[in-house]
Amino acid sequence: MLDHLQDDRSTLYKCLFVNRLFCKIIIPILYKKPFHNIKDHLHYYFLINTFFACFNEKERLYLVQNDININNKSSTLFEYGRYLESVCYDDLNFSVDYWFLYQFYDINQNQKSFLMKIIIGTFTMMKNVNVIWLEIHFFIHFYDNLTIQNV
Repeated sequence: MLDHLQDDRSTLYKCLFVNRLFCKIIIPILYKKPFHNIKDHLHYYFLINTFFACFNEKERLYLVQNDININNKSSTLFEYGRYLESVCYDDLNFSVDYWFLYQFYDINQNQKSFLMKIIIGTFTMMKNVNVIWLEIHFFIHFYDNLTIQNV
């Protein structure tokens, strides 16, 4: 029954609080496509923070050594990244942009690129991850006077 509600994030979220069994069933549904159908920018920020909370101590230390302080020492009840099935790079990129804006009021492109690599690497290296779809769009602009030479 709950699978039929997979696109109704608001109803699923409310059902999380019914009981422990509902929570265990709904979390995997919500986090298989976590960036899908998000309605507000703050949700992007919270989503990235939730994934940071799943990082182990080594991953957190690596971020701090590269001047990215995630300020999130809390642990989670679930390993949310484990439920990922589909991630659109553009949505992840957008989420990280908002995370930087809420966290630092600015986007440092070098830190952002580094952070994106860490997040994607962490998602792909987690045990029992079910990512079956990573959608990446490449936009190539062609120009009339573009010349490509073999060097």
